[in-house]
This record gives sequence, C-alpha cells and structure tokens, in this order.
Amino acid sequence: MPVVVEIPPGEPSDLTVRVVGVPATENHDDGRTFLQDGFGGLEALVQMESLGATELAVLYDFFDDNDIIGDFILTPRETPVTAIELSSQLKNFTVKRELTSILSRFDSKQLALRTFGTVSLLRKVAAKYNRIKRKLAEDDGTASVIALQDEVLRLKRDQQFQSSYWIEKVAKVQRERNAAVAQMRSDIVLLMEERERDISSLRNQARVSGRHPGPSLDDGEIDLLESEDKAEDKAEKDEDYNPHQDQDDGVDDEDEIPDDSSDDGVLNVAQRTTKRRRLSQSSAGVSTPKKIKTKSPVKTKIKVRSSGKSKPGSGSSKKPRPKSGGSRRRNASTATILAVKGPQHLDAEECRVIESPGLGITSWMYFGVRMKPGDPTAHAPFQTQGFPDFVPNRHDLDILKERCDGEELKAFLATRPWTKLSGTRRREFFFHRRADLGHEVVRALEDWVDFMEENVGALWHATHWVVLDRDSTSKFIRKTSVRRLKLHESVRKKVIAREKQLKKVAPASVWNEPGLWKFPKRICYWVLMSRSHIKPGTNANYSLKEQVELLDAREPARLQWGAYSSDEERIAHLPEDVRRKLIPSGQRDYLDD
Repeated sequence: MPVVVEIPPGEPSDLTVRVVGVPATENHDDGRTFLQDGFGGLEALVQMESLGATELAVLYDFFDDNDIIGDFILTPRETPVTAIELSSQLKNFTVKRELTSILSRFDSKQLALRTFGTVSLLRKVAAKYNRIKRKLAEDDGTASVIALQDEVLRLKRDQQFQSSYWIEKVAKVQRERNAAVAQMRSDIVLLMEERERDISSLRNQARVSGRHPGPSLDDGEIDLLESEDKAEDKAEKDEDYNPHQDQDDGVDDEDEIPDDSSDDGVLNVAQRTTKRRRLSQSSAGVSTPKKIKTKSPVKTKIKVRSSGKSKPGSGSSKKPRPKSGGSRRRNASTATILAVKGPQHLDAEECRVIESPGLGITSWMYFGVRMKPGDPTAHAPFQTQGFPDFVPNRHDLDILKERCDGEELKAFLATRPWTKLSGTRRREFFFHRRADLGHEVVRALEDWVDFMEENVGALWHATHWVVLDRDSTSKFIRKTSVRRLKLHESVRKKVIAREKQLKKVAPASVWNEPGLWKFPKRICYWVLMSRSHIKPGTNANYSLKEQVELLDAREPARLQWGAYSSDEERIAHLPEDVRRKLIPSGQRDYLDD
C-alpha cells in the first residue's frame, strides 16, 4: 500500500505534516525526489499538509453559518489505513461511485498529487486572506464594501451553478429522448423493407396464379406479363385468334414504354422471359389461360406489329389491328407535363422542381424522379392521416440509388439526426384531461410513449426512407439496407400489437394528441437531390443535413409536427371539429408525469 509517514512538528503547532507516496512520473526522476517501490509500482514521496485550527477558522468566513466545513474540505485520517482496510475499500461500490464522479470531470493524471496539494493551496489562501482582513480592519467603510462585493460574487457563483445544473439536466433529458427516438426510427426502417417484399410477393402470386405453378417472378417478368396481357386483349378481338399459338407466328412484339422506360435491355429480357415461360409450360403440359386480369401501378405498353405472314397451319390470315393511341392519351391526362417528359429529358432547373399532384394526377415529378400515389396493401390499405403518401416509379429507382453516397450517408447517420425528434415532442394533452381518461388509459398511453421513445431511430427512418442499393459497392449501404429492413419489420409488428392493446382501453380520439407519436402505416420516401441541384449563388451541393432540414420544414409530418412553433400549426392537419376542442396552453395536463 502507499507509504504514509507522519513528521513530528519542529515547534508547537496544530499543523500536521505527513510524507505520502504518490505514483511516480518522469518529472519525479530529477535526483531530488525520493523514489521507492510502493503500491502497484514506483512511488515518489511528497509532503502533505493538513489544515490547522487557525486556517479552519479563517475558511469558515467563506461558508454560511449552517454549513459544515468538513463537508467541503478533505480531512486526513487520524491514523493510516491498513492494507486489509484499503483492499476492502477499493472493492466497495460506494467508493467506486465517488471515484467515478471525480473521474467523470477530472483527468486521472497525477490525481493523488493534485489532491494532496489542494490542502497546501488552501493554507496559503487562508494565510493571505487573514493578512488582508487585518489590514482592512482599520477602515470599516472599506470592509463593508468588500463584504458586499463578496456577497455579490457569491450570488453570481450560485446563479451560475443553478444555471449550469439545469442546462445539464435538460441536455440529459434530451439525450435520453433522442436515443429512444433514434432506436424507434431505426426499427421502422426494417418494417418498410419487409413491406416491400410482401407487396412484391403478393403481386407475384396474384399474377402467376393460373398461369403456371412455377417459381415466383421478378419485376421484369411481371412487367412483361402485364404487357403480354394487353397485347392479347387486342388480339382477342380477331375471331381466328389462338392464345396458344407459338411466339414465332409472324407477329413481332416491340416494347414501347413512352412514359416509364426506353431501355432496350428490358425488351430483350422480357422476350426471353416469355419464351422460357411458354416452353416450360409446354414441357410440363400446362395450358395457358387467355389472360390474368390484374392491375399494375406501372403502365407498360406493347405495340403489336405484323410482318404480313401467317404461320402455316395457324388457320388465321388476319393481321392484328394496330394499337390505338387511347391508352397513351389516358396516361398523358393523368401525368404532369414533366412526368410525361421523363427524367432523361429534364434540364438542371426542372430537376429542382417539386410538383404538387392535382385531382386525378397519378404521376408527377419530385426532384427529377417520377412519383405516384402509394399502393394499398393488406397491412396498409391507406396511409396514416397527415403523412406523405407517394412512392417512386419503379423505373426511376436506379436514379435514387445513384444519388446516395455511402460515405456521406455514413457520416450523416453518425450525427444521429433522429435526436431532433425527441427534442420537439410535446409532453402535454391538447384535447384530453387525465382525470377523464382514467388511470388505466393514462398508464397505457405512457407505455406507448415509452415504447416509441425507445424506438425513435426506426420511426425517423420510416419517415425519412432513403432508397438504397442492395448491390452497392459500398459495404455500409449494403449493411444499412439489411439492418434497416430488419429493424423496421420488428418495430412494425410491435406497433401493430401495441395499437390493438391500446384500442381496447383508450378512445380513438387519443390519436389526435400531438404528444402521441404515430408510426406511419406506409414508409415516407426521402427523395435525395441530384448532383446538379446546387445552392443558389454557389457551386456547392446541399449536404444531407441541409436536405433533411429543408425536407422537415416542407413536410412537418416527418417530425410528427413537433418542429412547428405554435400549437395551431401542430394541429392544423386535424379536422376542424377536433381543433375546436383545443385546451388552452396554461390549463393542460402532462401526458407523461
């Protein structure tokens, strides 16, 4: 254990001086400091003083009458601690807490030496204060001024302490909220990814059922089947049409996608897919029905062209009629001018536009990417009230994938942007009284709030869904895509279960409360800006932080309407009859006491 040696006083005094061992440093290897083996390594012997009665009496002037000076000043032990006692104290949890508190604010380097030196410093301060006090005793007026100045200084220190305390307290609460919100939003992301997979799987099953019992189709095959159905619809009008005839019947299929795509690769893949499907059906003895009537959000057109030759034995000499322009005109009537123009033909200025779809519009532009209304599913037949409800056109997904840079996204997510969500949540009832709801309902609402705070990361991702490329060269993007999907799916299922429990005890009107975060039934896409989208008057692009700030200001539902400065703005999306029930600000009950 460290050395502790008490030095006998040279003259009568209440001052006690001891020699103690402290961990040696390079500064102690000067040839003048005595070094020896000690507790855990080499120790340097230094002098430690204690405060005598004279110094303590002087220091009492710095404290209030009710303060005990021993609570603020280190006082040495009467007798040195034994090795057994020291070992026991080092394992004591209370001692560990005390050391943790010190080390959380002070560096551990030379901690022992600085602690022992504090007493010596106090002795010098007390001596100087005593000398000044004696000099000022002759002038009572000056002493009064000094006393008042000391009181002012004390009050300032107290005010500063109180301010610092509450600032730290508020910051701590915000950090805890932000951490919970971040976790929640992270979980939402996984749910949305699974939702997309479920949608794709259901579409495959719906469109493949009745055609053949083979494996499910990918998006390219689905597009082709839809296009083939449209071609068969026109051909069925010919009385000699045979839906089972071979592909080489003199009719060429030319893929014409004026609104969604003009990639020749899609055509080649589609033609090969159809041929493989029909060959597999023939070999399996499966007959092909005339058509499967399904609706698709992507409108792909097939133009049937005749070569003037009929296949021998087909029994048909008629040519398929040319496709009318009615379908094209219908597409144009439900799309904006920029959407009809297509992303490939937009200039830099047009890529900065965010179009607002009017009544009957099903295709519009958002930063150079075509959007359409969200697709209803079994899990989400409609979007949660107030949240954005649009999805990118599937043919434009590659555009969004290219806009996401892995390193930039990694740096942005490292800032934990979801913490802003926790800091803006309202903690009071806008439309209800705790007493009217009852203890059981309030307890259920508090559990919901706690759950959402714990999963705030998933919630943020659900309202800021960035399209990621699962085949990206960026390892971070690939891992984030998978983790986000798992997290989202996990939270989505928990949300559904908790909503069912909450509905059993709480009225539906509680969902009008701004303090109750809503988990959107459908993900809200975050459309990143293109590289040609630069800040006005500069040549610099918008950072992800700047983009998300603009997005949240433009669409406040993404932050649960918490970023608004007034209560009226926070509830503006609610029906008018609900808004009339707003409780005045000073009369509201806290949501989570």
